Parts: sequence; C-alpha cells; structure tokens
Amino acid sequence: MLTVILLSAAMSIDAAGLGISLGVRSIKLDRTAALITCMTGFVIISLASAAGSGLYMLLPEKCGHLISGIILIAMGLWIIVQSGKKPDTSQSRTVNIIRSPYESDPDRSGSIDAAEAFFLGTALSLDSIGICIGAGSIPYCFLLPAAAMLMQLAFMSAGIKLGRLIGKDTDTGVCTLLSGTIIVLIGIFNIV
Repeated sequence: MLTVILLSAAMSIDAAGLGISLGVRSIKLDRTAALITCMTGFVIISLASAAGSGLYMLLPEKCGHLISGIILIAMGLWIIVQSGKKPDTSQSRTVNIIRSPYESDPDRSGSIDAAEAFFLGTALSLDSIGICIGAGSIPYCFLLPAAAMLMQLAFMSAGIKLGRLIGKDTDTGVCTLLSGTIIVLIGIFNIV
C-alpha cells in the first residue's frame, strides 16, 4: 500500500509544478476544469493499470518484478531528462505542456477552459502510462488510478496557491526532477 501511495505522489509531483506555474502567472483553474483534468488522467491511468495488471498475470512472479522495475527505472529516467528540456514549437501541444506548463493556456485568456483542461490532463498522465504498466506487479495496484487522481488534484491545488505566494522566479523543473527520481528509486526497490 505504501508503494501505491509513493507512486501516486511521484506521478502527481508534476501537477504541483504545473500548479505553481499557473499560480505564478495568475492563470485560473476552476473546479470544472480541475475535474476534467483529473478525470482525463483517471481514465488514462486506469487503462494503463489494467494493461499492466493483465501483463503481469501472464508472467512468472520474479520475471514480472524484474520487468516492472526496469520499466519504472526507464520511465523515471525519461522524466528526469524531460525536466531539463525546453519547449519546441515542432512538438505536439501535449508534449509542450509537459515541458512548459504555460502552454496549457495557449489563448492567453488567463483561465483554463474545458478543451485546455483535457490537454492538461492528458499531458500530466502521459508519463504515467509506462509507470502504471510497470507497476502492474505491485500489490494493490488497482488502487493506483484513484489514488493518483486524488493526489493530482491536491498537488495541483496546493501548487496554484504556492505559486501565487512565491512569485515568478520558481523553477518548476525541480518538481519534475523529483518525480523522476522517486520513480527510479521505486523501480530499483521493485527489482531488489
């Protein structure tokens, strides 16, 4: 159960970084947009968790833990690498939201509408697909989607409030780096 909580927190740290970025720029995220963001993530994470659980039911237990650990380590390293990259206009909107949360409000309206919330939820959940597949061998992994959704909502809300307090000099890449590091450590633990 502790592993599920830690994975949920690691998958949601990006939401805190995003919240800080929105708060710093005074971009509003109302309850409807927050719900759309989290429900989009919930659906994506649920599908990935189901795929991961199904995959590990077909594998011997030791093999499943090894593959699970390798996938988690790879995803953690990918997240760490992404934390240092800058937005690229040739990339998709979703990829740029991951790298630069300011891209979540492309019309510069000062608030996140339903369509932007959908892209936001997708962007926050993309790296979670591999993580959830990798977590398929972890006990209680069926709780991961709900736990991640609740943590994502809490982290994003806290990030927005924090962003309004601390100002524009905050580097949200630190949140992404921390997220990747936690996932790598969970992957190593799963192998050991």
